[in-house]
Amino acid sequence: MPRWRHSPRDAWVVALPALLALLAPLTVWLSGHGLWGMSLATCAIGLVVWWVSNTAAHIHLHTPVFRARLPNRLFSLALSLLTGVPQTIWRARHLAHHRGEAPGPLRLGLQGSLELAAVAHLWLALAVLAPRFLLLVYLPGFLLGLGLCQLQGLGEHPFAARGGVSHDGRLYNLLWLNDGLHAEHHRWPGAHWTALPARRLADAPRSPWPPVLRGLHLALASALARGLGGLERLALRSPRLQARLVASHARALARLMPELATCLPGHVPSDLSHDPATCPSGHVPSDLSRRPVRIAVIGGGLFPRTALALARVWPAARVTIVDADAGHLARARAHLAAAGHPEVELVHAIWDPRAPQTHDLVIVPLALVGDRAAVYSAAGPPRLVHDWLWRRRGPGVVVSWPLLKRLNLVHPRGTSTPAI
Repeated sequence: MPRWRHSPRDAWVVALPALLALLAPLTVWLSGHGLWGMSLATCAIGLVVWWVSNTAAHIHLHTPVFRARLPNRLFSLALSLLTGVPQTIWRARHLAHHRGEAPGPLRLGLQGSLELAAVAHLWLALAVLAPRFLLLVYLPGFLLGLGLCQLQGLGEHPFAARGGVSHDGRLYNLLWLNDGLHAEHHRWPGAHWTALPARRLADAPRSPWPPVLRGLHLALASALARGLGGLERLALRSPRLQARLVASHARALARLMPELATCLPGHVPSDLSHDPATCPSGHVPSDLSRRPVRIAVIGGGLFPRTALALARVWPAARVTIVDADAGHLARARAHLAAAGHPEVELVHAIWDPRAPQTHDLVIVPLALVGDRAAVYSAAGPPRLVHDWLWRRRGPGVVVSWPLLKRLNLVHPRGTSTPAI
């Protein structure tokens, strides 16, 4: 009988990958039954690589399951064959991630060399004995598994959150051996997986979505941002189109001025009611556009249409553009200077909606790649949020029907957090 280092429940950590390995002949059999069979076999391989990497392999690299060194090394060798990734390499990269460092020079040693040789010989054997299976089923499945692992990591550490985000779903944590308790794992990386539920952190960020779905959402948001950036570049080629975009944004901002009058602290007339949680409609003071309110425009450096629109409807506002791309800010500087607005401040930074805010109003783009739920919920000043037509949150106006775009006015205090 094996001698477990931490808990007899580690039998599951060993038994489940062994069971999956025994199903390998099934994938070979499926691959010989047409396109559907090949597709099922490919998906099965991808799911195995993904699941084993984030459960058994992850547990074993942090808390080796056996007391004796030899069984631990043999188990690492078996995991290397099952995932196609030498575990010594995986362990070095993963522990560097926990330290917040880039992976250093790789030192394989005897164990790493054996794992690398085993994986190479497996691939060589498949190339000789079953080249069709290797090229059309195994390699696509292996890449699918790595892609799912990438999404998993993105979901567990969104917006470069080193501490991790947890998911409390019972079924997920049952099937993934408490992998959902990721913030707790980062706080205590040496804690055994069975001990994490008892160490649940009350102040840790949590999500109702499993990590891979969270990662898929963020990946799609990044792709959307790139697509919208491409449209911005097209607009830069047409002065007429630029003028129309600035005009449409100026109209939307002007229509929201009555709502803003009741939301901006320190700028509400004494005869008007002020409810910061709901921002009710109110009368616009005649001098509102001449008051020096501090406004942060997030993104918008590639084509600074929001800053240009603000110059029309709120000429006294002190506008700051915050953009994570230095190249976009360089374009914005030239564009604003040519338009006669060099006074706009440009800041090269990543905006965090949960961090303390120093502006009276924040304007958030549709192409934001970040914690969009926090934009609507985190405490701070009122925010004008560009969103899709069907995502109405509080008072708002349509910016463009053809672009399916609206502008929502929200005051995060007292609101609930939308699900991502």
